[in-house]
Amino acid sequence: MNIKNQKVEKDRNLITRSRLLVNTIRCLPIWILIGLVTFGLYGLLLAVPASFASAVLVEILSGALGTASAKFLYGTGKRDRNSRDQFTGTLNQIRYHKMREDYDKALFTINDVLAKDPDFPEALLLKARILWQGYGNAAGAKQCILQLIKAEPEKNEPFHRWGLTLYKEIVTAESIKNIGNGMKTL
Repeated sequence: MNIKNQKVEKDRNLITRSRLLVNTIRCLPIWILIGLVTFGLYGLLLAVPASFASAVLVEILSGALGTASAKFLYGTGKRDRNSRDQFTGTLNQIRYHKMREDYDKALFTINDVLAKDPDFPEALLLKARILWQGYGNAAGAKQCILQLIKAEPEKNEPFHRWGLTLYKEIVTAESIKNIGNGMKTL
């Protein structure tokens, strides 16, 4: 077994022990109450072993019944997180850099996200805004929006609508700029 596999196995054992401890602590008040009602003060002595046994049972059931039962038993919610949900924190960092007008960091980070998920509508819209607002790169921003529209073809979806709105804003600004340049040549 190589070092990486040993580390993974060590981490897995640590996680299992941690879950066992957490579940033991979760079950303890119930067993204290049952012990006190049933056996009086002697019930307190039975509470810890009973709580531990309950935690072991939870581990066995979650392993035997699969992920769905584990999520139910551990209370981690009903839906699975998809890969895009995992980018939430990164997108918030990008928005922060954009707000601070640190467009280089924002662009670098958004490119990293899009390298992992090139058709992510929210990231494409954010990149378009960074390119347009931070660099005045209308062509790059419009290219991102066109890719967003291909990735999110449903016209009622928010990112599709927001992308079209930004596209119109860019085209309008370019038209005004072109008119202004035409007036200078006269």
